[in-house]
Amino acid sequence: ERELSGRHAASVDAAEQGGPKWREATANALIVAMDQGEREMFWSLWERYIPPTVRAGDMETRGLELEVHVHFAVFAVLPLKAKVGGGKVEPGSVEMRALKAFIEGPGNALLQRGQGRVTQYLALPSLEQPWNNPQLAPVFEPEWSRGVKARLERA
Repeated sequence: ERELSGRHAASVDAAEQGGPKWREATANALIVAMDQGEREMFWSLWERYIPPTVRAGDMETRGLELEVHVHFAVFAVLPLKAKVGGGKVEPGSVEMRALKAFIEGPGNALLQRGQGRVTQYLALPSLEQPWNNPQLAPVFEPEWSRGVKARLERA
């Protein structure tokens, strides 16, 4: 099991910028933050190690950012899904507000390009039990999150 700590950032800083060890250390630190639901740590590392030109100019990276926002929104509501009868999602939660803000802000370019998944992700904060929605149900499965992490490792 991976553990998130200051040493992850230190290992990224110690590796040669842009080299294979640096890329591996960066991906590892980001994935550990995802696994532990450490949204703020993830975005801090993301902004620190992913150049702004890449974050702003590359639609593939923008799509990955969207999926990470979805991951954290889903991560936050998984305990509700596990309740007997299911709980209800709070649309005002930090994670749901962050997802909505991303889609309405930097992620809007994805919406404008007709990326259908963006529209369905936008519905996530407005549904009381999004895991019951056939279009959103896959994001609540472990395979979906594993796919996001695999794309992160390749990025």
